[in-house]
Parts: sequence; C-alpha cells; structure tokens
Amino acid sequence: MAELQSLLSDGSMQYEISRVDSSGRLSARRLLLALNWKVGDQLALQTSDGIIVLRPATRSVSRVTKQCSVVLPAAARFRSGIHGGDGVLLAAAVEHDTLVVHSFSVLDQMMSRYHPARATAAQ
Repeated sequence: MAELQSLLSDGSMQYEISRVDSSGRLSARRLLLALNWKVGDQLALQTSDGIIVLRPATRSVSRVTKQCSVVLPAAARFRSGIHGGDGVLLAAAVEHDTLVVHSFSVLDQMMSRYHPARATAAQ
C-alpha cells in the first residue's frame, strides 16, 4: 500500500474520529458526503497493518448503508486488529476517492514516531 503515501502530499485529506459498533458498522456521514459516495455504492477494501482502505468498486465486500455508514466485514476487522467498540481515525482522500480506516494502535504508532522527532528538532 505504498501508494497511500502519495495521498498525503496534496493537502486534500479530511479527517474524522468514529467508533466501530459490534456489527462492524462505523458512521462516516460527513466524509461519505465529501467523497460523494451514495447509499448503495459498493466498496472494495484492502487491509494492512491496522488499516482498512476502502474504494468504490463494481464487485465489493462492503457498501454505503441507508444510515450513511459503512460496514467493515469481520475478516477485515480481524486482519486489521479493529474490534467492536474501538475508536478509529478516518482519513478521506477526496481527490483519490479513498477512505482509510486507521486503528487507534496505528495512530499511537504514528504519534510516538512524530513526537520524539519534534522534541529532538526543538533541542
């Protein structure tokens, strides 16, 4: 998923915090609207190291629900270490039609790499 790095460079990312319910559903109304994803749109997904990447597709394992949410299949949640009740960071790359779901453990890793680097730079 090296292509995710290129999504960050254009400044068009939009973020939101959400919580995954016990059935794998997560609310993302604002970001789904920004992505212009409609009820019933089919979504393909990829998983890797605590993230789930969603993109529109003709064949899918997920879709946008009537409640403007997305249901993450159990297998994808398991592979990503995301459980019912967990908080997640959602990152929408609007220009690239992509929604990335980050587990909080991934967010913790990003923060731990960022802050020591900032402390060293300030010295």
